[in-house]
Amino acid sequence: MKKMLFLDDIRNPIDIYKDLNNEDFIIVRSFSEAVEYIIKNDFPDFISFDHDLGFSIEFSESKTGYDFAKFLSDYIIDNNIDISKFKFKVHSANPVGAKNIECLMNNLIKYINKGSLSKN
Repeated sequence: MKKMLFLDDIRNPIDIYKDLNNEDFIIVRSFSEAVEYIIKNDFPDFISFDHDLGFSIEFSESKTGYDFAKFLSDYIIDNNIDISKFKFKVHSANPVGAKNIECLMNNLIKYINKGSLSKN
């Protein structure tokens, strides 16, 4: 079964993906929940990113989907994660934040596909 992660502080997957159910996704509502999921579980096949995740008391600041994408980039490289079948979508309504996440993730995938990082 395909593992799909949905990062959004307010919306649910059915708000974005009309042909799927909330049960098709692992829903995480914050940067810290997303990081915790990645560290404790197998890497998902698909991640749907929101950019604006609201204020977090834990960090005394707002961590964003872009912060999570930066974490993922480091995590993938540091742990030599095979992302050859990994897909992502940015569903954020924030156009600048969405573009930043897309650029980071696309550049990471290009970097790995060029053989700059050995695959498992």
